[in-house]
Amino acid sequence: GQSNQFAAIERVAARYRPLVVWGGHQAGQTHCSVGSDNWAGGHLAGQRLAQRGVSRVAFLGDPNAPEAGQRYEGFRAALHEAGITAEPVIISTHFAADSIATDIAAQIERLKTGIDGIFAASDVIAMTALRVLADHQLTVPGDMALIGFDDLPIATQTVPRLTTISQDIERGARELVEALFARIGGADSPSVIMEPALVERDSA
Repeated sequence: GQSNQFAAIERVAARYRPLVVWGGHQAGQTHCSVGSDNWAGGHLAGQRLAQRGVSRVAFLGDPNAPEAGQRYEGFRAALHEAGITAEPVIISTHFAADSIATDIAAQIERLKTGIDGIFAASDVIAMTALRVLADHQLTVPGDMALIGFDDLPIATQTVPRLTTISQDIERGARELVEALFARIGGADSPSVIMEPALVERDSA
């Protein structure tokens, strides 16, 4: 996965061809990536929250990382299109799952200042947010609507069940392996950008 290592992956890909990465695509990149259209996914999340009538929203994640950054920009664009002019409150979280709860809890007071909608850059972040919000007597979707990104199988097991942006993980895995085999065999393989989809459940 790209995480926040886009530049490092580019340096390796310039001299090592059998390399395929899960993640976002940027115009002109050297390495082959397979992943979703993150901007479009963020846009879907923004549209859904706007339909819910939110007025003050937060983004949970690290917009400096390529995938999360693209999701944030699509989210922000959809809000502006809907006439929501207030900029999203950014609650930056680490990538490591065991740090996410601490990151959110440390900034919980910012979520208590009129926030009524949250877009989390991943389902793991969204699920962790559900627990932290409950620990601070904030309800979803009562006090605020919440949307994740990934559509992990466990998203149907949370309380409430998680509204999220689905990535076609099965197709992505197949594309990754096929691209890698092609490159091992000396052929080229282009990046693959898959269309995401909104999965409506109970959290938003």
